Amino acid sequence: LRLSGSEDNVSYELWARHGVSPVQTVTFPHADFDTGEAFPFNKVVEEGAYYVRAVSGNDASCAVTTYEDLEVRFHKLPDAYQFTGAQVFCGTAEGEGAVLKLNDSEAGVVYSLMRRVAGDFTLFVESKDGNDGPLEFSEVFTEGIYRAYARDTLTGCTSSMNGTVEVEHRDAPGDFELISSVGTVNDGDVLDICYGDNSFSLMVSNSQPGVLYRLYRENNDGEKQLRATVEGNGEVVHFNNEVQWPRGTYFVEPTFASTGCVG
Repeated sequence: LRLSGSEDNVSYELWARHGVSPVQTVTFPHADFDTGEAFPFNKVVEEGAYYVRAVSGNDASCAVTTYEDLEVRFHKLPDAYQFTGAQVFCGTAEGEGAVLKLNDSEAGVVYSLMRRVAGDFTLFVESKDGNDGPLEFSEVFTEGIYRAYARDTLTGCTSSMNGTVEVEHRDAPGDFELISSVGTVNDGDVLDICYGDNSFSLMVSNSQPGVLYRLYRENNDGEKQLRATVEGNGEVVHFNNEVQWPRGTYFVEPTFASTGCVG
């Protein structure tokens, strides 16, 4: 609570409407406040109606009381939920950004995602309305440290959520060439293999160290099945010849083992 002005040789008393003594008294001249300027009282910790009584000098009979009470009400802060998310993003296309989320939310509360700039979380990214359940922000494609804040739309009360997330960009695996025992394999190629022929093999000719190459088979129902995994070493790597090759569509997906970024 603040008073808009002040003068010397006056004591300003903050009273609760039904109090028997002042909550606080500020007398001018004052060591911390300039005479004539506005000044604050200490923070009020109890609800209720308050008024100010100004007493001239030490004469209690020469006093002026503010005409209107100031009603103080306290409102609950938005609950602090856990803020988490992916700390690495691998690209700029949809589905490749870092996803940040809250484990819960409240209806009637707006949650704002902020990025830290020069030590403070001042850069607004986006906001989402609470729904009484988990909340997910849009993908993030900018490196930085993020935090979420909540604001009650009725009371204006704000609070910060628990935790911060540092987001970093990591490269996706590079392009690679897929070859087989019958030649180079291009997207959409149909390879005819005789039943029981164990001589067929599939290879990555220019593998990348630290990358896992996963061989998948997609059946007629669209179900994806992992058939084999090999780790790149900078040279040709082979999918084991012992892998059976039932009829279906096959593809290879490269993934950095350290970051999970997929090529």
